Amino acid sequence: GKDYVDVSYRINWDEPHTVVKYRVGTPATPDRIIAGVPGGRCERSFDGEEYPLSESIELGDMIVMCDSVFAYNTDREETTVGLSLLRNPVCGDLRMDEPLRTDEDYRYVGRGIHEGTVRIWIRKEDSVPRLTGIQRFTLPPVWVCEAHHGGELGGSGSFLCYEGTGEVVLEAMKKAEDGSGDIIIRIANRSSESCTGKLSSDFTGSSAPLTLGRYEIRTLRVPADLNLDSVRTVSMLED
Repeated sequence: GKDYVDVSYRINWDEPHTVVKYRVGTPATPDRIIAGVPGGRCERSFDGEEYPLSESIELGDMIVMCDSVFAYNTDREETTVGLSLLRNPVCGDLRMDEPLRTDEDYRYVGRGIHEGTVRIWIRKEDSVPRLTGIQRFTLPPVWVCEAHHGGELGGSGSFLCYEGTGEVVLEAMKKAEDGSGDIIIRIANRSSESCTGKLSSDFTGSSAPLTLGRYEIRTLRVPADLNLDSVRTVSMLED
């Protein structure tokens, strides 16, 4: 009853110099491919080349989400997209002219057990996953089990919340590198349109207006108490 199919894999991999591809067939050759890249999306053609991939790839009426795939290639004749699930090159292999020595114990980077899931979503007018929904699939939260203990905060709450237009995601939230105790917040607008909204925190009851351009990444700095009334924009180096 879902609009998507999940394909999960678990592979104990030990084949040197080999790539494992999972090929996804498309009903027809799409006029364009919209592939995920860090911080946004990139439009490409169905040209058969190998490209890096982040999170998802749109193929006409089909969206493929990947939680552990780093590259893909296309085949126009077969109308398929090959997702690179695994590879196993020599560590530091820089396309050496000399052949590998048979008496050398090289280190390979892809050995061991690998797990992942590919979600194939059939697009419908009333069923299109938002970019933030794709990120929740590809980068789910990490749960940490804690024993009961005392503390000043309540049992539930929200560090940070965004309300507004666009596809704004929280990329990072951490202490500043200079040891001041300030908190660094890195946010990104993953959509191709500018957005307007506000950031708010339940812990301090404060908020701050926010406007981001298309695919904009912004780094914010706030005091240690997470008071958003004192938020300021800094560089990626936190200056």
